Amino acid sequence: MEIPRRPVDPGHVILRRALIASVAVPALFAFGIVAVGNETFALFSAFSCLVTTGLVYLGGVPRNQAMAYASFTITCLALTAVGSALSLWPVTAAAGMFAVGFAVRYVSVFGGYLATGANAVLLSFVLAVMIELESASGLLPRVGGWVVGAGIGSLAVVLLVPDRTRLEFRCSAATICRMVIPVVEPGPGDTGAGPAPASGRRVDEIETALGELRSSWVALPRHPAGPMLSEQAFLMIIDQIGQLIPILRYYTQREPSTVLEHLYRPLREALGRTLSGTADLLDGDTGADADLVELDQARNLFREQVRGWVDGQLRQVPRGSADASANLAGNVVDRVAGTFPFLVLSHRVLSMGANAMLMARKLHTLEPFDLEPDIPQGGTTMAGTLARAASVLRAHLRWGDHTMREALRTGLVLSVAVLVGDALRFQHKFWVVLAAMIVLRSSAAGTGATGLQAGLGTLIGFALSCWLVTVTDQQPAWLWIALVAVVFLSVYAPSAISFVIGQASFTLFVVILFTIEHPTGLQIGIQRVEAVAAGVAVAFVGSLTLWPRGAKALMRTSVAHLYRTSSRLLDIAAYSFTNPGQVDVADPSIQAAQAQASSDEAFAGFAGEQRSSGEVMMSWIHLRCVPASARMAATVINRLPDRGFPCPDCPNAADAVGAELDRVEADYERVASKLMHPEDTVPISWGARSSTARDAVAGCLGDQLARPDKEQQSVLGLLFMLEMLYMLDDSLTRMSEPLEKVCADLRA
Repeated sequence: MEIPRRPVDPGHVILRRALIASVAVPALFAFGIVAVGNETFALFSAFSCLVTTGLVYLGGVPRNQAMAYASFTITCLALTAVGSALSLWPVTAAAGMFAVGFAVRYVSVFGGYLATGANAVLLSFVLAVMIELESASGLLPRVGGWVVGAGIGSLAVVLLVPDRTRLEFRCSAATICRMVIPVVEPGPGDTGAGPAPASGRRVDEIETALGELRSSWVALPRHPAGPMLSEQAFLMIIDQIGQLIPILRYYTQREPSTVLEHLYRPLREALGRTLSGTADLLDGDTGADADLVELDQARNLFREQVRGWVDGQLRQVPRGSADASANLAGNVVDRVAGTFPFLVLSHRVLSMGANAMLMARKLHTLEPFDLEPDIPQGGTTMAGTLARAASVLRAHLRWGDHTMREALRTGLVLSVAVLVGDALRFQHKFWVVLAAMIVLRSSAAGTGATGLQAGLGTLIGFALSCWLVTVTDQQPAWLWIALVAVVFLSVYAPSAISFVIGQASFTLFVVILFTIEHPTGLQIGIQRVEAVAAGVAVAFVGSLTLWPRGAKALMRTSVAHLYRTSSRLLDIAAYSFTNPGQVDVADPSIQAAQAQASSDEAFAGFAGEQRSSGEVMMSWIHLRCVPASARMAATVINRLPDRGFPCPDCPNAADAVGAELDRVEADYERVASKLMHPEDTVPISWGARSSTARDAVAGCLGDQLARPDKEQQSVLGLLFMLEMLYMLDDSLTRMSEPLEKVCADLRA
């Protein structure tokens, strides 16, 4: 059973919206009853204002926020008209409910405004389709009521409840970006290529700040969504900052070196400028630029200079001198290995900057030659947005996809609720559908638990309404005063205090509303209890028969699948590198991208129910970051030959690096297997890193130098691949604690 908690309301956003609703909703209802003299207008205007101020909150800068609320009002207006036309026959009403329920849930995959406004949009259709339209003239009060109520509610929210929460999160992300700069950028007196002495402590501070940001985001009772692409870009930046941390740790553990300082410094400076520009964009500086082209050019030049430095070193050794060749080869491999973190950092920082540019609606001219899938494409033009949207929708058009299942479940459950409400001949049939929509969750257990809370809240509200009607003797003056209070609680309580209290308040709200219209004693309250019971029953049966295992089980399988597809992509990319032209990574890359999208959607559903602790949610976030690094590694490895780093003809070194690849892949499989079998409480035994792989690469280079009859070949590509695997290994081994917390939650 849900226990009322201490109010959670950052910035008092919910409080201010509740105060607006407590004034506007009774005023509009009174205006409809007294001034307009039309009960339908009064009902629709009151409900639309309550929905706009209480059920949905669309954030963003004032211009985006105003456009979002205007689009929301127009959409609800259209659905009100369509629902009213379909309300004449139960069959058309049920068919329309299925179509609208499916469509609204399916497009919620885009996130942002579309996901946040889903329930509110559905409610506009439910109200219209479940109240039978008696004549064509009755359409005007419905449409007019929605326009007036939603218009006043939208205007009040935009003017009186600015979206500071999203701005605060963006500013926090900007602060973290600036915290990274001193770690990677050379200071005024920095003469070495290694990190400053305090860099390790700074990485700890970055990780702590990022953890606090993520925890605050997870703890929000209701996220203030912004534009779809902007919201996705921001969340991707947060993920990419998380992926920077193991790279920064890998870098700060290296010994300082001055040998390649003249090569390091320009790239480090470019990294600092791009991070600074990204932070400025996150802070809302429209004149800022992330300097993506400059950083891309700096990393390309850096690669060429490293290769030139290696060639220069190798020319110093006389051919045939085995000892000198071996010593120099070992030194070159160690020096070049130290450059690798900068290349990976540049990859991640470029992606962060590109997403920040997307948030600011700025075009970037960077070609994602070896940056897929992290550089966002499209979205800054109408054609790009439509192409990207079509691609996303097609990716989820699969029977086993979470989005498809949720859309089908919603459409079927709500359409059945329409038929049940009509068959039972409730006076207010929309309560059945409304109850089913409110309690429906991704699992039978979640729906049942929420249904019990809804039922308890309704019974409490009914008991209070009995007392209120008896005490006030249905006197309008007292009922109007009570209406103000229950509207406030109906908006404030569900998110900030308790779902049970919210349901009790909403029951009181509808009883008082209809008692003011038609004083009928306690009959309205009894009908409300019966209708809620019917709606909860429909939702529970639907959840029990349609994919009853829910978001937690789907989260487990989707993340396990993500680990396996990412590992397979890494394997094929490595094989393509060592065996040019024999395999194509296109299909595995698409499969890994689809697995990532499915995991993102499963996490959105899982987080939306908020039935797990914040600690468990954070553990899931950490687990989901690791496969993204594997996808990035696969992309970089696959592009190495195109960048001028082919695989050398050195079977021993290739086999040694391949053994490290096999070990990393086996660890990925261990994580996936652990997720699929959480009842196995034996901790994972990670594969031990071999110390011979780098020696084998150095030996390959030494052999080439010592053989004057053989054309010299570079081993840099093989070395970069090995360093990438070492970095993935470091990320994996830090997942032991998050994995155990997740598995404990799955066993619960």
